[in-house]
Amino acid sequence: MNEKEKYLFLDIAMNLNRLGEWVTEDYKNKKGRIDIILSQNREYINKLNISLLSDQSQKTFRHFLKIYPSLEEQIRKEDKWDLVLGENLMTWGNILTHKASLII
Repeated sequence: MNEKEKYLFLDIAMNLNRLGEWVTEDYKNKKGRIDIILSQNREYINKLNISLLSDQSQKTFRHFLKIYPSLEEQIRKEDKWDLVLGENLMTWGNILTHKASLII
């Protein structure tokens, strides 16, 4: 795996943690930033060549890709903080950060 792919993977994980924190604590004041991070994450996801990941990381990321559209939709339609959604995002951020630590 090349460095670009590794850092895209890690950037996605870090963005999930940011989103989780903002959705949980300060949704209304961070709405503009949330929209920017969602767009950025979509771009990173589209650029990432998951075939370069290890088999286990591919499996985890493919599972993430199945649920991410639902998470993204929930974030976009929220108008207030949401503890469950925020925790879900941070959990995925932590899972992917752990996977990134194995490949970086």
